[in-house]
Amino acid sequence: MFTQIIVRRTTFWIWGLMLATIMIFVVYTIPFQKDTLQERMENESIEIGNSIFNANRSSLVMEDYGEVVNHCAQLVSDSKSILFIVITRNDGYSLVHLKNRWYENNDLRLFLSDTSNAKGEIIWSDLVNKEVYHKSYRITFSGVLWGWIQIGLSLDNYQRSLSKIKSNLAWLSLIMSIIGLALSLMFAKKLTKPIRILDQTTKLIAKGELSAKADINTGDELQSLADSFNKMTDALKIARDELENRVHERTSALVETNETLTTEIIERKKIEESLNYSLAEKDVLLKEIHHRVKNNLQIISSLLFLRSINIKEEHTVSILQDSQNRIKSMALVHEKLYQSKDLARIDFREYIIKLSSYVYDTYKSNQFNIEFKYDLDEIFMPIDIAVPLGLILNELLTNSIKYAFREEKLSNENGNFIHLKTNRSGSITILEVSDNGVGMPKNFVLEDSESLGLKLVTNLVNQLEGQLNIASSGGTKFTITINHK
Repeated sequence: MFTQIIVRRTTFWIWGLMLATIMIFVVYTIPFQKDTLQERMENESIEIGNSIFNANRSSLVMEDYGEVVNHCAQLVSDSKSILFIVITRNDGYSLVHLKNRWYENNDLRLFLSDTSNAKGEIIWSDLVNKEVYHKSYRITFSGVLWGWIQIGLSLDNYQRSLSKIKSNLAWLSLIMSIIGLALSLMFAKKLTKPIRILDQTTKLIAKGELSAKADINTGDELQSLADSFNKMTDALKIARDELENRVHERTSALVETNETLTTEIIERKKIEESLNYSLAEKDVLLKEIHHRVKNNLQIISSLLFLRSINIKEEHTVSILQDSQNRIKSMALVHEKLYQSKDLARIDFREYIIKLSSYVYDTYKSNQFNIEFKYDLDEIFMPIDIAVPLGLILNELLTNSIKYAFREEKLSNENGNFIHLKTNRSGSITILEVSDNGVGMPKNFVLEDSESLGLKLVTNLVNQLEGQLNIASSGGTKFTITINHK
């Protein structure tokens, strides 16, 4: 069941990534294809405009519109894409050429334009009562504007091509989604196979089958873990065999002694005492071997967790470490830091907000409602400073959320809050983490504290060559001061 959950989640994560890639491809492809189709209509309309202008240059100058009408009418009649051609003088006089007819219009203001040969566009045309691709072609003679050639192209081929592209993309997306699901499942099974082997082997050993082996040949840390695992089971098996041999030898010796001294009461008592002592020793040794098996299984669990930190699939890590919230939170510190776009520096203000939100989401199911208050300067931290500071902040937030707010704080009229504050002055940076919780115990001395978290905070502050101050009045306040460029 455990490995099946890993396979399913890994499969859906990878498949989701593939689907997102396909969607991005489709989203960017359709506008590109639309632009390409419109570019074709633009080129076609330019060729038509150039053809009309070059073929009728002299006729337009001489205002001999007969040849112009014949040429344009022929173009409209022969072309499936041309819906109309309108030649408009700058005084508004226009020759309108439609399918199978043409006419003159002295007040066709719709096509009067002061623009140059602007790029065409899709508009509604009252001439044909539908949308067309409209292109305005400017006519000049000796630098003087004579008028315009207005061309309207049908959108039928454009719409058919666009529909075909969308249909092909839909089918392609469906096929790629199916293939992607199959590949994701195959990859997830291959990825989780070593974990499945370790899980099955652990269950066999728990049942007492110390001859079980974890056969993993991946050439990475998991193989090294499997080798260590196998060596441990071999050592357990040898210890068990030695214990059985020792018990057998002692039992044999007791039997021989008992047979030899059967006639002597005093010696019989000694033999009985020796036998009872050996039996007691056997019980102790059996309890010891069981204790060692239990401890080694706990070591196996710890080794699995430690190895999971090196696994890059975060969802797999979260499954393996669901009972290790604190270490999981620390792993997220490094993940958040190295996901920064600038690996040399990170926006520490943004990082604090994200980290506090994550830590609160991790522990809020068992806590009261807590409000975060921020008073943060915009500070960019180098990575060697941000990593230990992130670990310090993670530890202090975790302690506040888990321990600062108890049931008696529900009566606080101001609510429960954690205040995060940073201040940068020159090379000095101050980080304050405070809450209005129950505060530290009376006579608290940091150096005498047995808390692993506070020891970690102290060591990290010393590593940064900084100062740590703790105040406990109306809550707890930690102030960390460091000096860096």
